[in-house]
This record gives sequence, C-alpha cells and structure tokens, in this order.
Amino acid sequence: MTVIRDEVLKQIPDGRLKVFVIWEPILPKDSADAVDDAAALLKDEWRAEQFWDPLAESGQRIKKLLELGIANPAWDVYMLFPPGVKWKDATPEPAFWMHQLTFMPGGKDERRFGSLRLDTKKLREEIEKRLK
Repeated sequence: MTVIRDEVLKQIPDGRLKVFVIWEPILPKDSADAVDDAAALLKDEWRAEQFWDPLAESGQRIKKLLELGIANPAWDVYMLFPPGVKWKDATPEPAFWMHQLTFMPGGKDERRFGSLRLDTKKLREEIEKRLK
C-alpha cells in the first residue's frame, strides 16, 4: 500500500479521486488486529476509506469477476471505476485494473494478465486520464 500512497495518491492531489481499500486475511499473520497497523499507512489520507473483510468475500467475488485462476481470493488488485459506481449485490466491472498477483510461469493467466502487472506510472496515467 505504500507504493500506492507514495506513487499515486501523493502524486494526484485531485479530490475527485477516492480510494477504497479492502483488507483481507490472506497471509497467516493477517487479522483484525494486524489490519490496524496496515491501515495506519493511509491514516492521513482523507480520500481513503478502509474496510476489513474477515471472510475475504470481496476477494472471492473479484477473483470470479476477473476470471482469475488462483487458489486464494484476489488480493493486491487495483481497480478503477468511473464516478457513481456502487458496489451492491454484484461486483461492478472495473474500467481498468492492475495486480500484483503471481501466476504459473507461462500459464494461461500469466499470458492473459501479465501485461496488467502493477506499474504505478501506468496506473497513475490511467487515473489522470480519467480525471480529465
């Protein structure tokens, strides 16, 4: 999250940019208590809202939506939505997304999604383009 804070949020001061962070239990050390430390990374960022998803339901929904062939719920996925999009029963389709997922080398998902590996410069450019 530090790279998003430093390379995206600090570089784009536009108040129209809103960030919703969903913390999930993916790693053994992830817990409701541990999320407080992680959430502190964005404590001074007024445009960020943070949520704890103890069952990783959002990650499962995102994994299904993006058709990711991974065992865990989706995590370290960065999605852009146009203004006004609401998350209700169905997870909305992102206008653009990037990730920090690891796929089987040479596998189908690496071929499909390798070009969407997080590049903060490209992500920042996509955000800036959409804010014009």
